[in-house]
Amino acid sequence: MPSQRKKLKIKLGDFQRALIYAVVWQVFFTILGVILASVWGANDTNKFGYWLDSPLKYMVNWDGHAYYNNLFDGYLNPMSQGAVFYPLFSILVYALHFVTFTLIPPVWCGLIVNTLALAVIFYMFKKICEQLKINVRWVVMFFLTFVSAGFLNFFYTEAVFVAGSLVAYYFALSKQWWKMGVALAVLTAARLPAILVVGLCGLEYLRSNKWRLDKNALWFLLAPVGFLAFGMYLYVVRGDFLAMFNMYNVPWTDWPYQQFTPNIFGTLINEGRLLAESVVRGTRSLGSALVAHGLPLYALGILLATSLYGLIKIKRWAVPLGVFGLVSFILFTINGNINSVHRYVLSSISVWLILGYMFQRARRRGKVALGIFAGANTLMMLVIFGGFVLYYFTG
Repeated sequence: MPSQRKKLKIKLGDFQRALIYAVVWQVFFTILGVILASVWGANDTNKFGYWLDSPLKYMVNWDGHAYYNNLFDGYLNPMSQGAVFYPLFSILVYALHFVTFTLIPPVWCGLIVNTLALAVIFYMFKKICEQLKINVRWVVMFFLTFVSAGFLNFFYTEAVFVAGSLVAYYFALSKQWWKMGVALAVLTAARLPAILVVGLCGLEYLRSNKWRLDKNALWFLLAPVGFLAFGMYLYVVRGDFLAMFNMYNVPWTDWPYQQFTPNIFGTLINEGRLLAESVVRGTRSLGSALVAHGLPLYALGILLATSLYGLIKIKRWAVPLGVFGLVSFILFTINGNINSVHRYVLSSISVWLILGYMFQRARRRGKVALGIFAGANTLMMLVIFGGFVLYYFTG
């Protein structure tokens, strides 16, 4: 008998596939960013990132510059008073930089951290969708095509925060309460909206426990550990436990407009008025108006619509997600403005799970409409990505 060659079969697990997809996605956007920055931005020395000698310098524009500084000055630099951002992303980047004996530059470490975080996002979406009986392809499609998805590539905390949120929610969905508690403890060192994820996990705990408390509720006491540790560190080095909030009161920063304003309806009406004035009277450039008012209103509409759909149409497992979305809507609009809200909505995991469910259940016309929606989002996302690289404020 003729000899038969044995074919080498490599069976990839779910996380290995997720990592491959994440690498491909990040490589594409990194190449795009490097090309845009080198062709159109090379001679502009006013951009934050252009003091950095790296092909990835475009990643540290805007808030990325603050994350980079906080990474090395430990919040001690007086110039960082207006950017006391939560430390988890910076800690992960510094840890990778340290364990590689500083051979890998910090910005490259940031890209690696974001790539691994994106792989975790894909993996956790799959695990969650298996439990909720949703096709993960549609969930990931809506997530990656959203208008602010490009921020997953920048020196920002978006990818790490979304990954941590999904990990915590998955453990709550799986009734692995102690693991959920640990995940929440880490997550509260990432961003203020972690409090929303604590609430989401709390609602999932109550729903799965028939709205009753038991000893597993004690694991939620771990949730504030990350926030408290950050506050204690700030108290030691700066004498201000709440510096992450007080930074908005520093007069020479761009953030004094962040004021507690419970009149949410009035805020939304005012944002719509400012957008209309920009379009009709030309009070500011159309692109700037769309970023400042149009895209945030658009993202809030999606957040509100998916939340109500989950509560009214899906019910069951979507109740915690729907409430999470509604409370997110309030948190994102309670500061008297909606600046950068389209970036914040990217981390609202309820939106993508509910949109995926809607697409799966939709009839032909519904699928076409949602497909057009995703395609339009993709075009806007690419424009926003390019604008950020060229140092336009895009969220």
